[in-house]
Amino acid sequence: MVSFDRAFDDLNGKFKAKLKALKTQRKTYKELYETFSNTAILEAKFDMDVFERLHHPTFIAIERERGKVYSIYEVVGINPVHYQMSGLTSDIPLQIREEFLARVGESWGSDETWIDITAVQTDYALVVKDGEASFERRRLIPLVGSDAHLLSTETVRELLCVEGGLEVGTMMGFEIPLTVDPDDLIRYHTGVFGFSVDYNEPIIYRESGEIKIGKIGELVDRFFEKDEDGMKPVSGIEVVSFDPKTYRVGWAPVQYVLRHRFKGKLLKLSLETGRSVTVTPSHSIFVVREGRVKCIRACDVKRGDFLIGSRKVPSENKGNVRVDLTKLLGDVPGIYIFNVPSTVFDRLKRPAWISKTKWWYWKRNGILPISLVNALTAGEREYILIGCKGSGAKLKPILEVDKEFAKLLGYYVADGHITRVKKEHRLEFTLGANEKNVINEISR
Repeated sequence: MVSFDRAFDDLNGKFKAKLKALKTQRKTYKELYETFSNTAILEAKFDMDVFERLHHPTFIAIERERGKVYSIYEVVGINPVHYQMSGLTSDIPLQIREEFLARVGESWGSDETWIDITAVQTDYALVVKDGEASFERRRLIPLVGSDAHLLSTETVRELLCVEGGLEVGTMMGFEIPLTVDPDDLIRYHTGVFGFSVDYNEPIIYRESGEIKIGKIGELVDRFFEKDEDGMKPVSGIEVVSFDPKTYRVGWAPVQYVLRHRFKGKLLKLSLETGRSVTVTPSHSIFVVREGRVKCIRACDVKRGDFLIGSRKVPSENKGNVRVDLTKLLGDVPGIYIFNVPSTVFDRLKRPAWISKTKWWYWKRNGILPISLVNALTAGEREYILIGCKGSGAKLKPILEVDKEFAKLLGYYVADGHITRVKKEHRLEFTLGANEKNVINEISR
């Protein structure tokens, strides 16, 4: 806790600000995710010391109930404003514009100037009881016109740092050590600067129930503009997580993704098993020391340490696996979808690479290459079939893999192959005469 009389640092009375507006921002990422964030616009009296302070990481407490409850926001943008700037447009003659700008430049700090501050909600509230201030996880919406205050360095330490925790760096703008509880940090997937892995490191994640693997950088890039850095809230993605208290591995939801440029040297940790990972020096690593699982920084790992790693991906699927063949075979040439409704051709423009004759034939017979399957709505996909060019065999787009079919796939990977006889393709297995049990299983 922090004494309430030391909770704020308003720069000796220079920081005077009120909440001017609230906005709810909704962002959709590639039609897959929707995120919502509450953004506050505050108006602060212009002062050069205040302006300089806001260039550094800053947290603001906006009154919800005077002297009792405050909603905590983090500053993400500032814009110095002069009243006369609103009338300065490009259609005004140059000489007059120059006179305008001269007056603007000479009067910063007057009653005609202020600072627009953009801040995002942190989902924390500062609550005052018996003269002591503490933080609670609460999303409170402040009222327009409410007073705002800068959090003091002592209060920011109370908000972000864990007493006795692992030191992972220094907080910019406050020049105090950032300490964390690595176990909770990883278990609950809280983002912190410095806890990062290399862009090209593979990550296993689950999205909409489907397990995928890809470069972590490419996954994170989906939520940012080209040159954008920072932290973004996400939903719908889970990653494999190790719980150091139960020693169990499971799926845990990702709450935020973080992208930032790292200027230091990366560390590559290589294991005897052949696994390796490239991380920043402050990245958390689980090791076994003195018979206990401990979480340490990557830069503190020593040769001979035993590192914790999962042998398999946790599975909670109790039924048969369902494979969407349109996704699996979407870029394979020679694969077609059949029973395509005529409504698709009515609204779909003929691609330049398809001749008019072929397009007429496909429309007449309800055929399209599988690469165009995304042009169909969910209802139009309901009755389509998938097949190869020249083959009479057709499959439904969703293939259900039960135990027996999975076993057949295993036999094919081990001893199967495809041969072509004239215009037909045949699935064959090469087995020994003594493998009668396998032959009988395949024959069924």
